[in-house]
Amino acid sequence: MRLLALLQRGMSPAHAIGLRAERGCTTAAGTTSSSPLRDNLPLRDPESNERVWLRALDGFALIDSPLPFVTRPADRTMLTELQDQLRDDLDALADLVMCEATHCGWWPAHGGERLARRAQREPVPGEPTFIRTLRSGQGSSHRTIMAFAPVA
Repeated sequence: MRLLALLQRGMSPAHAIGLRAERGCTTAAGTTSSSPLRDNLPLRDPESNERVWLRALDGFALIDSPLPFVTRPADRTMLTELQDQLRDDLDALADLVMCEATHCGWWPAHGGERLARRAQREPVPGEPTFIRTLRSGQGSSHRTIMAFAPVA
């Protein structure tokens, strides 16, 4: 949900993931500086491919990077683990968007174009509606025991 909060503040997905990566670099045990990442994987304008921010990291580029510019083995290990965490964050965000789309009926029943139009207008709404939905019902569980004859 941290990634969602950054997107709700108006950041692009690449910038938000990059910021999460930079925070991961400074809070990890190795405390690797994020400057080499910013220098090698800067946030770029998707149309002109020019740097947008001098001090921002492109999170999508980091996720896909084989990290050829990282020389220390400890830094490479830490960044590889960070890449896995960022992939998990991105996957969780995609799951949240799909859940919201299904819950709100934006998807097949009303056509994918409705979801696309809504995403352009309001890419990341406030608290997702599926979280606020009341759930009623009764939970139950079953337990089964199986006995086997001992094998000689």
